[in-house]
Amino acid sequence: MSKLKYDDINNLWIDDNNNSWDALAYSEDDATKLSETLVNCVDCYNCSHCNDCTKCNSSSGLSSCKNCFSCNNCSQCGTCYYCEGCTLSYYCFDCIDCYNCYKLWGFKSAKKHIFRKIEKQKENVVFFWDSEQAIVLYDNHMYLIKNFEQKILNIHQNNEEYISKYLKLIKRIKKLIEKK
Repeated sequence: MSKLKYDDINNLWIDDNNNSWDALAYSEDDATKLSETLVNCVDCYNCSHCNDCTKCNSSSGLSSCKNCFSCNNCSQCGTCYYCEGCTLSYYCFDCIDCYNCYKLWGFKSAKKHIFRKIEKQKENVVFFWDSEQAIVLYDNHMYLIKNFEQKILNIHQNNEEYISKYLKLIKRIKKLIEKK
């Protein structure tokens, strides 16, 4: 393996395949060792122990993935595209644009809609549905629509702004269900 290049503008260690590691988090020696764990990976960021991946990005260290493209913070996935936060325990293989993988909840093929963050610290609200069921993924928990609505009313009982925004979101989700 050749010596890594240092990009002083972006503070990155970069290998011959344009894989890079944050120089503030990794020493040159650490980045070199991580680079040696990648097989046929191109344009990945902070990754290790992956094979045939392209443009994956990991703030927490993507690892042990195969044939992935443009994934974020995944581990042990295979042939995934645009996934986020997936791990082998979530059965992520051959997934496209999934978020902690709808397959975990028994969907054979689900439609998905991602709603932007309403609260500053919370993640996006993700809604999955198929002909048999519908769930909301909120704050890393799964809820049926009616349970999600009650959860929001309980959490934000003193915040009319958030209650209003979430109730509008729930109304949009119900309209999506009606279209199925």
